[in-house]
Amino acid sequence: MKRVGIMGLGNMGESITRALLGAGLAAADILSFEIKPERMRTVTGAYGIGGAASPRELAAECRYLILAVKPQDAKTAIGALAPSIDESRIIISIMAGITTSPQLRESPETANFQTGAGAFCAGRQRGSASSRSSFVAG
Repeated sequence: MKRVGIMGLGNMGESITRALLGAGLAAADILSFEIKPERMRTVTGAYGIGGAASPRELAAECRYLILAVKPQDAKTAIGALAPSIDESRIIISIMAGITTSPQLRESPETANFQTGAGAFCAGRQRGSASSRSSFVAG
């Protein structure tokens, strides 16, 4: 099972990819999905990461899922991932203004992907101990 899946390879998704690789995560441990095929080919080719054929495949293959899609696309993206998500998955969202409870939410305005630091909060369904153990960047 891949370690990290990135849904959305726009500017933020690419920045997260670059930061994960810079922090030492192997390209083979990153799988991605992007709705725009040309963008997916560009980013996966530039960084050597894998590309999933569908959101369902991305969710099935990855323990950690980073949602890096525009807020207006949240409902579609989450709906596409949902059939393959179970309690073993940890979901991290960078979508500003979107409530993802009980999933973990991270604010793109406060994130510093170069150092792996960021502000994050737990949804109503996640306890503080669970939230601390769920944060992937280090």
